[in-house]
Order: sequence, then structure tokens, then C-alpha cells
Amino acid sequence: MEDQKTVFKRLKDIVDKSSYQKELHSAADGEDVLIRTHFLNMQRKETWAYKVSAAKLDCVGDISNPNRITYKLRTLPYHGFLNNVVIQKFPVVKAKTGFEICYTPNLGSNIIEKAELQVNDLVWQTLDSEYFDDHISKICIEKNLDLNLGNTPELQVWSKSLPAFTTLFSIPWFYTSHTSKMFPLYYCGKEDHIEHHLTLRRNLSQLLMIRSIDSGEMIPFDEACIEVESLTLPTPEMRGDYIFMSDMECEHNRCNAQKLRSEVFDIDNVRSIDSDNIYSLNNTVNIKIKDMPFPVHTIHWKASNLKAKSLNYHSNYTTNSENHKLGESPIKHTSLTCPQGVIFKNVEALISERIIPANTFAKVPSVGYGCWTNAVSPSDPLYPKAGLKLDEGELTFRLEDSTGNDTTNTDKFKVHARVVYTYRISFKDYPKSESERNSKGIEIETSGDL
Repeated sequence: MEDQKTVFKRLKDIVDKSSYQKELHSAADGEDVLIRTHFLNMQRKETWAYKVSAAKLDCVGDISNPNRITYKLRTLPYHGFLNNVVIQKFPVVKAKTGFEICYTPNLGSNIIEKAELQVNDLVWQTLDSEYFDDHISKICIEKNLDLNLGNTPELQVWSKSLPAFTTLFSIPWFYTSHTSKMFPLYYCGKEDHIEHHLTLRRNLSQLLMIRSIDSGEMIPFDEACIEVESLTLPTPEMRGDYIFMSDMECEHNRCNAQKLRSEVFDIDNVRSIDSDNIYSLNNTVNIKIKDMPFPVHTIHWKASNLKAKSLNYHSNYTTNSENHKLGESPIKHTSLTCPQGVIFKNVEALISERIIPANTFAKVPSVGYGCWTNAVSPSDPLYPKAGLKLDEGELTFRLEDSTGNDTTNTDKFKVHARVVYTYRISFKDYPKSESERNSKGIEIETSGDL
């Protein structure tokens, strides 16, 4: 048997005699090209920073609306803010004799009905639970996502008792998408206000599902069917990472802001457009896109099963009100038109729910999640997406069982479209030094002209 050195020499001789392999792996005479090596690391340098991990944000309630909570960033003495997680604790819940219980899917995100990011009272981003479902099903690649959301057998399978559990949900604010999108607190002064406003589902009566053992059917929430210390959930925490940057980097960014374009943020925001009415199957639904001066690059759509929603079964966009895994998409095909013409026509659910997500997003969603995108890579946070002006456009949805098998379904549906567009936030003026941050704030202007 030949030794390995002899085998290596014979293989290397073959490579040396192959002009094609030599061209693949080495530079030709006079060719100026960088060749990557697996076995040598030329260490790159990066700027120094100090991170305050999982810091708790200050929390303020709304006396007039106990379900609305505001979480505030501290501008000083920090230079940036990264990441964001909402932490919600759930108690032990037991079903009384004759009943079984479980939680809605995506429990960790469904505690939030609406989320707004405001800077000095100007709304920068608006998100909601329907968009969170789109983000979770197509875009988010977070580790332990299902565990953090509460999508576990202990909470999702019908049982007599549900254990205490804590959910974690990372809201997809623009500054969480990449470290270079960090919220730049070094531009902000002492008096600037950066606030996250959440409208919450804070009561188990909005999240817990109940089923009769005798009939095997789900029933509306009834406190008499369960045992729990309190229906009201504790106020969730919001945590994130504050960043201290070196004086050199802060000064560099401020002095070269226009050159580096570090004072400009092209932000993806979401416009929620829902059908005005509710519909049964075998109907056509039209939704207008109005007052949209910004370029649209992605549209998500789905039709929520209202019977399921009335039973606290959120995130069910199928024809089966008691088990979304056994249902079909209630949207058979979709069209989009605008004053310039037809963008697409009668795109079937197979394409919008499976083929388009597979080609453009990180994941393929479950049944019922349709989408269209003009962006080559809509999940890439580093570049503005190629959008279209769709003001005065119209979406048309045909509601039918997408397989054609269910002709007797009497459930009602509401169609949700989430229109993702890009607009620009510019810091027109800001503190030019650390000392100025104590007396001066930011001036902001917005623009959709990319």
C-alpha cells in the first residue's frame, strides 16, 4: 500500500499538468489576482466598543389605556442601541373537569397587537401582530425561535394543565437587522425621546383556547372553565444592548457623517391595509393602496379565519378553524394593478405561498401566507430594495379553497395586506460632540425620494 506522501505527489503531478485546474487555483503570468487560502488568517482589525448586554428599558404605563405600555431608551451616556427582546411571563393554568386548554400559536408575538417606534413624537416604524406572523414565517432565522415563541408541545397540545412559561420575542425594528443599523445614540442629546409604544394583549382571555372534552369542539373563553391565580399578565419587560463606542469612532462618525452617509437611514416600514368587510369563500375582495408616496418592494397577504380568532386561535390563516395544520389557503389567487398597468394577475397560492418565498426569503411559510416582492433579496438589511410606486394601486383576492376540495365551508374571513416600503430618515442637525449632547438634540427630516 502506498504511503500518503506518494499519493499526494501523484495527485499534485496530475494537477500541475492540467491547465484548467492550474487556472482555477493559481495566478497566470502577469495576472494580478487575490487567491484565498484556507490555511493562513490575515487578521482584520475592528474598532473597540463596550456592550451592556440585555439592559432593561424604562417602562411607563398609560393611565387611560392599561394595555398600552411605553419603553424608553436612555440617550446618555450611551452611543448606540442594538437588539430588542420582549419578555412575557405566563402562570400555571389548569382546566376544570370536562375541559382541555392550550395557547394560541406564536404566543410570544401575539401578546403584541401593535408596536410603534417614535423619536421625538415622530413615528419611525409601525408593526403589528399580523406582520409579525409574516416575519416569523418567512424572514426570521433566530435560533430557538419556536421555543422562545411558545410553540412547544407543553403549550400547544390540548391538555389539562399548562406549566408556567416565559416567552421571548425580538421585535424586528430597523436597528435589529444588522450591527451597522444600530440606533446611533451618539447623534442624540439629553432631551431627545426614543420610545417604543406597545399595545398588548395582557389578559389570558385573549390568548388561551378552551375545548370541551365531551363534544371535542372549541368553545369561547370562559373563566369558569379554568383555574389560574390571575387572568391579567404581568407587564412584559423589554431588553436590549446598549453600546459604548470609543471617542475616536464617535468623532470620526460625526465629522464624516455626510461622507459616510451615517446620518441617513433608509428604513423599511409596514403599511397595514385590511379589507373593509368580512367575507365567506367564493367572493372577490379588492383592497386599495392609497396615499403611498414611497417605493413598495414587498407585499405580504393572508386571510384570517374569524371563527378561529373568536376562539383566541390567532395566526390561523386557513380554512380549518380548529387546526391550521389541516387547513388550506382561503386565497386561491391574487392580482396587483396600479395606474401604470398590471403588475401581476391571478397568481395562484402555490406560487405566492411556496415558490416566491423559496426563491427570495429565508424560509417557506406554512399554508396561507402569500407574498410578492420586487426585491432580489428582500431580507438583506444592508441595501435599499428595488421598489415600485404603487400609489392608487389595487390588490384583488379571490377567496376559494385553494385546492378546490372544500365547497361547504361557511367560515368568515378578513383579508390582511402588509405593504413594505422604504423611506429615508435624515439627521438634519445633531450634537457635534459629547459635550453638546447635554444641551442639543437631533433635528429629523423624512423623504421618500431615493
